[in-house]
Amino acid sequence: MKRWIFCLMLLFSFSAGTATSASTWNSYLLNRKALNSLKKENFSEGLHDLLAALESDPLNPRLHLNLGMTLFALGEPDKAAKAFLAAGKLATSAEEKYVALFDEAYSLGESKQIDKALQTYQQALAIKPDAEEVKVNIELLLASQGKQGKGEGEGKPDQDGKQSSQNNQGQGDRNQDDKKNNQGQGDQQKQKPKRKSRVRLRARI
Repeated sequence: MKRWIFCLMLLFSFSAGTATSASTWNSYLLNRKALNSLKKENFSEGLHDLLAALESDPLNPRLHLNLGMTLFALGEPDKAAKAFLAAGKLATSAEEKYVALFDEAYSLGESKQIDKALQTYQQALAIKPDAEEVKVNIELLLASQGKQGKGEGEGKPDQDGKQSSQNNQGQGDRNQDDKKNNQGQGDQQKQKPKRKSRVRLRARI
């Protein structure tokens, strides 16, 4: 299962008393039903109810956030990113906008769209400059880019194989000394815990 955190929060709650139309009330009920399905990890059923809710209330950013979280849980980060993008455009507060941008960036990163993810994280930082979760994820994405670039340069054939072999033989003794010097540093690095991405995928009621 994808790395994600499911946490029901009454952050953007609304009650029956705030419903101003039958369509809004219908979307409220469908959203609650979808959240119950998500709580039981019945993501397909939750997706069905959220899509129905959006037909009644297409401009509700909370529904788009929940849709994105559900699509992400179903292993479709590309579609999830689009849902979070829609939520961000419809956001009515800075907090909603930040959450939508963060979740969009995380989904883009999971779908290997690193450049877009970094740009979106920067937009989230513009809203919350001190957000540690954003800074950590940016750092990890940049590190992953470095590993990919290093991997692309490996495995190329050596056209001057004989000459390279002779040069490498002379370097062998020096490399052995370097390995001994670096062995102690390597052991220390192994003991350092790896940093993990911060995930902020949360259902909105």
